[in-house]
Amino acid sequence: MKSKAKFAGAKRLAASVLLLLLCVPIFAQSQVRVTGKVIDNLGEPMIGVSILEKGTTNGVVTDIDGNYSLNAKEGGTLVFSYVGYITQEHPVTGGTLNNTAAFSPAS
Repeated sequence: MKSKAKFAGAKRLAASVLLLLLCVPIFAQSQVRVTGKVIDNLGEPMIGVSILEKGTTNGVVTDIDGNYSLNAKEGGTLVFSYVGYITQEHPVTGGTLNNTAAFSPAS
């Protein structure tokens, strides 16, 4: 009797694990590579602009040429911010993105 109970418990556990493994891809969101350049209203590259995926801690800072590159969730939003300039939000769409963000000084 004990062996039948153990077998039934193991069978139930295996079915639960299998069900969880099958559900994981449903909840996973695809990541896309986003690259681009941030420039000011005069067309000059901006160094040190913060780019953050909204609602996460995933972010980068632009390099000396204003370039950036990061992986973000498809359908997410990137927030571009820099002291003294208007903060911008850009949507993330499918595929590798090349995005140029032009900043204007805050009034």
